[in-house]
Amino acid sequence: MQAIAVDDLPTSEDPPTDEGYSFNWDYVYKYKNASSAAIDHYWIITAGHVADDGPSGNLNVGGETYIEQEVVFHPTADLALVRYDKPLPGYYPLNDSVPVDDEVLICGFGFSGTVVSSWSSAYFTDNLTGDGIKRWGSNRIDNDIIYSYEAPSPLGWTTNQGFEITISTTKANAGETLYEAGGNVYDSGAGLFHNNEGNWELVGTMTTRTNNGFNYTGNFAVATKYYVNWIKSVITDYDTDMDGLPDWWETEHGGGPTSLDRDGHLDLDGFTNYEEWLADTLPNDG
Repeated sequence: MQAIAVDDLPTSEDPPTDEGYSFNWDYVYKYKNASSAAIDHYWIITAGHVADDGPSGNLNVGGETYIEQEVVFHPTADLALVRYDKPLPGYYPLNDSVPVDDEVLICGFGFSGTVVSSWSSAYFTDNLTGDGIKRWGSNRIDNDIIYSYEAPSPLGWTTNQGFEITISTTKANAGETLYEAGGNVYDSGAGLFHNNEGNWELVGTMTTRTNNGFNYTGNFAVATKYYVNWIKSVITDYDTDMDGLPDWWETEHGGGPTSLDRDGHLDLDGFTNYEEWLADTLPNDG
């Protein structure tokens, strides 16, 4: 299967911040020669058909090797979570909505290509070279769909809730996005990001592209919104607000990471909630 981001600008291999974006792409990783995005201290998300491939699942991050420990496939969708042996440098928060008609940024390691955009047509091409270089671009979410297709064995048929993303004139009222992009080989598993009031959040994972003869007219992404509950059921210590305390711990004990615990006014032990979490002690027991 094939998918995501190739910008047609000469600066396509520079970080998006060089073009006025605040997006930090440091947590987008090359995984099994394809693409992925970190969504937890220990976990990345990618396409199921990428995680099923043969190459090593270890990551090279800043010259350091992160060793794959576990792969969890979604039971019906082309989606997989991968766990590592030590904390990753950072990760992206999950977006629990699908911003239809909004512009999104996509980032992956696939083949390069060009984007053709005019008043009468819009498509992208694949030149079958340049894989392994991190590239990025922008698309617009067109509409929500359920897309079923056969992924490589042993995944078989998958049913995926997500959205189509289009470039330029394929949607009459959308117009061009700022840095038009298409999806090519090895971009599968790459993240699709939306700027939510200054915070870049993961809204989807790229899995397939739509072809029209020799050209490609759009991408399909599995939408994060529909799989948040599954993600959190796998990542049992998931931290939604990224403050260092898992969701379940905050629900059970309350308070933020820097709050002093509630051992009682007469018997405070002076430790913060975060220190209690690290020590695996109870914040209400002096």
